[in-house]
Amino acid sequence: MLFPYQAIGATFLAARNRALLCDEMGLGKTIQAIGVVNATPNASDVLVITKAGLKLNWLRELRRWLVNPTLRDSVGIADGKVFPTTRVVIANYDIAHVWPKSLARMWDIVIVDESHLLKNPATRRAKAICGYKPKRSENPSLARSGIPAKRKVALTGTPIENRLEELWTVLWWLDPARFPSKWKLLKLAGITYSDAGTSGPTDRGMGALQRFLRENIMIRRLKKDVLKELPPKIRTMTVFSGGDLDELAKRENAMGRQFAEQQEEAAAEVELAKASGSEEEYREAVAKMRTIGTVAFEEMARVRHELALAKVPAMVEAIKERLEETAKIIVFAHHTDVLEQLHSAFSGSSVLVHGGHAVAVREASVSRFQNDPNCRLFFGSIRATGEGITLTAATLVMFHEFDWVPSKMMQCEDRAHRIGQRDTVTVEVCVVNGTLDS
Repeated sequence: MLFPYQAIGATFLAARNRALLCDEMGLGKTIQAIGVVNATPNASDVLVITKAGLKLNWLRELRRWLVNPTLRDSVGIADGKVFPTTRVVIANYDIAHVWPKSLARMWDIVIVDESHLLKNPATRRAKAICGYKPKRSENPSLARSGIPAKRKVALTGTPIENRLEELWTVLWWLDPARFPSKWKLLKLAGITYSDAGTSGPTDRGMGALQRFLRENIMIRRLKKDVLKELPPKIRTMTVFSGGDLDELAKRENAMGRQFAEQQEEAAAEVELAKASGSEEEYREAVAKMRTIGTVAFEEMARVRHELALAKVPAMVEAIKERLEETAKIIVFAHHTDVLEQLHSAFSGSSVLVHGGHAVAVREASVSRFQNDPNCRLFFGSIRATGEGITLTAATLVMFHEFDWVPSKMMQCEDRAHRIGQRDTVTVEVCVVNGTLDS
C-alpha cells in the first residue's frame, strides 16, 4: 500500500515519458518508480541501472511490488559476464560499457537510480548510459547515443551535489530538446556565459529554475513536506554481496545445516533414552544435546564476527552515500573492533561509545553529537548505548550487526525516536545476502 504522497509521485512520473524524481532519502523512490512500470500495462522490456550494491535490493523490491506476474517472474541481474534474457534487467553502472549492444535496443522503460552518479558527462558510465555530446573542440565522431527508451525515469535524493551544471547530464538524457547543452540549464538559473566559473546562481535564479523543472520534469518532496503521512519509523534493508562476503555467507549456511542435523540426531537420542527408562542414558543424551547447542552458538558467533569485519568496507561506502543526503547518522554494531574500524574511517567527524568507555566519556560523546554540527556520526555498541541516552539530532539509524534479542535493537532505534524528535526516523539494517541476518 502506497502512502498518499507516493501515489502522487508515481502518478506524476507515469504521466510523463521523461521524469526526474528527487525525493529525500527514506521516502520510497524505488516504490514510486516501480509504480511507473505498474502503470504501463504494455511494458515488456524494463531496464534498471543502479549501483552494484543495490542490485539485490532492487530485485527484492521488484518481486514484491510488480503487479504484472509476467514481469514479476522474469527479473534478472546482469554482471560483467552475463546479460540476462529476462523481461526486467537490473544492471550496475560499472558494467554499462560492457554491454553496448544489449543496452542499445529500445526499452519500454529505463529507470536510472542514484542518477547523480552521472554528473560528469565525460566518464565511461555517463557515456554508456546517457551518451556523449562532444565539445566544439572535440572530434564529432566521439558522439555517442545513450540508452534509448520510450519512457525514462531518473531517481536521486541529491540532484545537485556541488555545482548546478552537474545536473545537466541526466537532464540531457531525459529530455535533450529542453536541455541541449549545459548552458541552457545555466541560463534558466540566470547564469550567462560570462558569469560561468565566477559566480553561482542567485536565489532568484534558482527559484526560477526550480519552478521550470517542477512544471516540466521534476518532482521533489522532503520529509518535512509529507511528515503527517509518514509513520513514526520507516524500516529499510540494504543487502551487501560479493567477494569474501559471499564465501562467508556460504560458510554460515553450511555450518547452520550441519548443526541442525546434529541437533536432530541428538534430539532423537534423547527420545530413545527416555523410552529405554535408563536415567543415566537420558542424562548423557541431554548433556550431548546441550553441548551441541553451545558449540553451535559459539561457532556461529565466530563466523558472524568475521562477517561483520568483512562488511566494514561496504558499510563505510554506504555511510558516505547517506551523508550526502542527511546531516547526522547513528550506527550501531555489536563488536568493539568492528565499531573501532568504522569510527576510524570517519574519525574527524564522529564519536564512538562502547562498553569500555567511562560514563564521562560517554556523556561527552553524546553531547558532542547532539550539539556539534561537524560531528555527523555516532558509532555505538548495541548493548552499551541502547538505553538511557538521547540522540535526536539524527533521523537515520543504521545497523551494521544484529543482536540475538530483537528488543535490544528496538531500544537502539528509540535513541533517535524519543521525546524531542519531530521527524520520522528511518531505520536501515545492512545485511549480507544469504545470511542468517538477511
